[in-house]
Amino acid sequence: GHTATGTVDARIMPFSNAYPAVGVHATALSNILGSNFIERAPGALNAFVAVFLGILVGVLMKRGRRAAANFGISAAVFILYGILSFLLFAFFNFWINTFAPLLVIAAAYIGATVNQYSAIRHEKKILENELLIARTIQQSFFPKSYPAVPFLEFAAKCLPAKHIGGDLYDFVTLGDDKVGILIGDVSGKGVPAALYMARTISEFRSTVHLKADPASTLKTLNDEVSKEGMEKSFVTMQYIIIDLKSRKALFSNGGHNTVLHFSKNTRKIDEVDTAGGMPIGVMEGVDFDNKEIPMERGDILFLYTDGISESMNTKRKEFGIPRVKDILMANYELKAEEVMLKVLEEVEKFSKGAPQHDDMTIIVIKAV
Repeated sequence: GHTATGTVDARIMPFSNAYPAVGVHATALSNILGSNFIERAPGALNAFVAVFLGILVGVLMKRGRRAAANFGISAAVFILYGILSFLLFAFFNFWINTFAPLLVIAAAYIGATVNQYSAIRHEKKILENELLIARTIQQSFFPKSYPAVPFLEFAAKCLPAKHIGGDLYDFVTLGDDKVGILIGDVSGKGVPAALYMARTISEFRSTVHLKADPASTLKTLNDEVSKEGMEKSFVTMQYIIIDLKSRKALFSNGGHNTVLHFSKNTRKIDEVDTAGGMPIGVMEGVDFDNKEIPMERGDILFLYTDGISESMNTKRKEFGIPRVKDILMANYELKAEEVMLKVLEEVEKFSKGAPQHDDMTIIVIKAV
């Protein structure tokens, strides 16, 4: 073959623009004599590899694992197969199909992801339906109406942060001359808090008529709940008995917020609390105290859970008790229902754009 510079027997090659054609011929002859050929994998093997990789990716993508982890596993199989096919070709002259198996890996990942998403969505829909049923059941624990008693207006509302929550309230008529009002907040949220709330209300209704004053009622209730209490669960609670004859309220507190008492005569709001009293369900044998609150014409008792005072806006600032007091001072002439709605309206305006992070319950009692 011609190899001298300027001769025409030259070829353009990947590694030279003027490679002597004799080198091409020599290489071909060498490969023939040495049986150094590229061996292509049979179609059945290529098909088996593609199917195997698809099944492998499907098996490795476990439900419940994070999406990023599943993607990482699929990407690792994708890359490792690409490297393996390259090494077989470069060092062993074995040509196995690359594109189709890689396409199968990608398709298997997408298919498995869509299937998992559909399954999770279906389960979520079933769970939401069950929670809606649970919400309806929980709402049945709340009183359907307020006691029809002279000189008092009532308003109450409970807004769970989730489908169901742990706030509770109740109204009870104690004979012809007294009415009891209960409000409480179970630690935590969701299903466990809702179950604890249901049990607490049931225990309260079974013991409320056994004792004459709020402190004794809370003591009995606490002993009953604490006997079979749930670990790390408790209920902060307030119980008020209003004597319709003396127009006075007797109040006992179990680790709950203070009661806001608006006095129309003085145009002031006091935060009323008792000297002692810990949350319900922590331990047995706890004593509670009573405190008397006068209920003159135009006075308002405002009971609430911390979902109201600790409601946050998008800047993570709390609504706070001072804002509640300002609303009461500006709207004390309204009916109890209107006062309650006004507070809820202002809380909603304040926290607009921020998620509700805790259950919210309000009870307004107004002397008329």
